[in-house]
Amino acid sequence: MDRTTRRVSLELRTEGGTPAGVAYGEEGVRREFSGWLGLITALDALLAGDGPHAPQTEMEDEDVDHPTHRA
Repeated sequence: MDRTTRRVSLELRTEGGTPAGVAYGEEGVRREFSGWLGLITALDALLAGDGPHAPQTEMEDEDVDHPTHRA
């Protein structure tokens, strides 16, 4: 198994329990995020090596159309 260590820095705010902020990759690539899924997407993009012009996803957990999120 090929292993590499990557460094990611986070500026994290919690707004009503929802994370938001900016994730920075090793090369200074900046990925803004909002919500848990947005954080995962930002980390995934940084680890995949997507450049600064890759589409950013801002999605809050409450915006997900899933049966478990309906009242």
